[in-house]
Amino acid sequence: MNRTPGGRGGAEPTIPYQLSRRTSRDPARVLADIASLEVPGIEVVARGSTHLVLAPERPSRYGAGRAVALGGVITLGVLVAAAASVPLIALLPAALLPGVPLLLRREPRLGVGVLDDPEEGDTVVTVAGDMWSALAVALHSYLSSLPSSRTIDAATPASAPGRVLPEDAPPPTPDTPAPPSPDESAAS
Repeated sequence: MNRTPGGRGGAEPTIPYQLSRRTSRDPARVLADIASLEVPGIEVVARGSTHLVLAPERPSRYGAGRAVALGGVITLGVLVAAAASVPLIALLPAALLPGVPLLLRREPRLGVGVLDDPEEGDTVVTVAGDMWSALAVALHSYLSSLPSSRTIDAATPASAPGRVLPEDAPPPTPDTPAPPSPDESAAS
């Protein structure tokens, strides 16, 4: 279980979240709406034409820049010390130690993908990642308020684009299952 920075010195647990939904709303508008959700402590860390990634605001001042700078200082120190005694060059891998906390840190992230489905005439919204309570409430409220898709019910026979079904035409028959192969019939 991941934890997000809490507002009062504590950390808030996160839960895995995954959802896919079809809607009639424009993909660009869905992304803009989700990016503008008013959730305290959230920021958009990556954005593209079909996706965005949400994460908690970074409370830590220790990041990749500081780790690289500290690694550089350690490297320089070891090289200067190695000038006095060559066996000290064995300490050079110690310059990688400042990066270890960054590798071990797990920050919750939530990815939102939005694609236009031209065959169905609607938009597919997919959300996956780790979610914390404030974001869960806001995002779930938004997703449940999306208008339903414009797709036709599966029980209604749909025609291919450019093809018209006659009014009296019977519904299409389902494909018959293939006969079992010799390996499948021997197994049963």
